[in-house]
Amino acid sequence: MTTTPAESQEFAHASASMYAFVAKALLVPPDAAWLTHLSQPSVREALEAAGVDLPTPLPPIDDVIQEFHLLFRVPTDRYVRPYESVWLEADFGDAPTPTGSLFGAQTVAVAGEYQRFGYTPPSSPRELMDHVGVEADYVAWLWASASTGADEHAQSLAEPRTRFLQDHLAPFARKLYPQVKNADRTGIYAALVQLLLRLVEDDLRKTHD
Repeated sequence: MTTTPAESQEFAHASASMYAFVAKALLVPPDAAWLTHLSQPSVREALEAAGVDLPTPLPPIDDVIQEFHLLFRVPTDRYVRPYESVWLEADFGDAPTPTGSLFGAQTVAVAGEYQRFGYTPPSSPRELMDHVGVEADYVAWLWASASTGADEHAQSLAEPRTRFLQDHLAPFARKLYPQVKNADRTGIYAALVQLLLRLVEDDLRKTHD
């Protein structure tokens, strides 16, 4: 069955929206409106269709805000170190603690990708280039760019998107997800990182079909 340009653009727009949703959730502390949106039946159904289950009922917003900071901002024993270079700069096998450093080789590499294709990371909050939320936002931006141009333009972005997923976000998300799953006491952020991993793996699977 042949996919029409309109269908391709619709798919690109939907992919951009999903990646952007996850990116924002991993970069910005939640508020009550965000949690209300997450509780909508349509959102739950979309997540369940992707094989991701949210906790029922959702925890209070104050608990979710605290969890965001403990997982992604404050270096306590539950801090997951959401930076690619920390997890992928060195091979630490099955050790629970990563051996890479902040602003490592991966940080420089993804910054080069962003500059090459004209992507500007979010300025608020300002994060290192290899933060998981920034990388997800970059993929959202690539999909959004593909959704607004001609079919030839969309095709020109497919290769850099696939390469970025293969080289950066896929191996990073595979390392990060178990850490978040083990540390997250609300279940929300584990579900969101699981969703990110599903999006990435589905994208890569489609490139080989």
